[in-house]
Amino acid sequence: MSRREGQLGALKDEGKLKPQGLKLPPTPPELMPDVLRAQFDIAAAALTTGLTNVVTITSGLCRIMGTYKGFTPGGAHATGHGEGDPELGMTGRQILAMIRRFIAERIVGLMKKLQETPEAGGSMLDNTVIVFMGDSGNRQHSHGENWPMLLIGNPARGLKTGRLVAYPITGGRRGEDYSNVASAAESNPTINAMYCTLLHVAGDPREHFNLSGANREIDRPGPLKELLA
Repeated sequence: MSRREGQLGALKDEGKLKPQGLKLPPTPPELMPDVLRAQFDIAAAALTTGLTNVVTITSGLCRIMGTYKGFTPGGAHATGHGEGDPELGMTGRQILAMIRRFIAERIVGLMKKLQETPEAGGSMLDNTVIVFMGDSGNRQHSHGENWPMLLIGNPARGLKTGRLVAYPITGGRRGEDYSNVASAAESNPTINAMYCTLLHVAGDPREHFNLSGANREIDRPGPLKELLA
């Protein structure tokens, strides 16, 4: 912490913090769109000033009192289960699509800020990979059949880009009853494999992420080779 404070002091003395400084609102944001805007502003400032190399933005924490306030007064839980908003004339899926589009537009804004920041003979965007994923898979409570992820960027040219990779998912695992919860086939990779893949691209290759592999049969060692260049 002391070293970090020293770095902050040096950045302030050099005048590097002020251009990236946030203009704080008179009151904290309360609507979900405003909270999301603030999150992306803070993320951009933290990255471009060198406070961190990794940021995580989770839209699930933007639920104000259990609603998507600012998009719809309907409850987040009900919206996730498909309940629509009569005043908007939209179904639950349409509302979620609207929210995800809003988040995607904020991602574009973040990318532009990174592109405007010089780094290593190019821009910070050249050295960045963005992972955009659904908050609960393809439907509520992660009971869906897949978990879509969008990778944006290709640092060190370590990824095969410009394509869709879909891993097969079918049936239950090891004969267990998954009649009410979808389950990946035994040969299907887990989400951990994606994070393992990103570590390979970042120059820190390892065979497992989070799961040790020793006592978890579902963990498949190694990265997703189909994604590596």
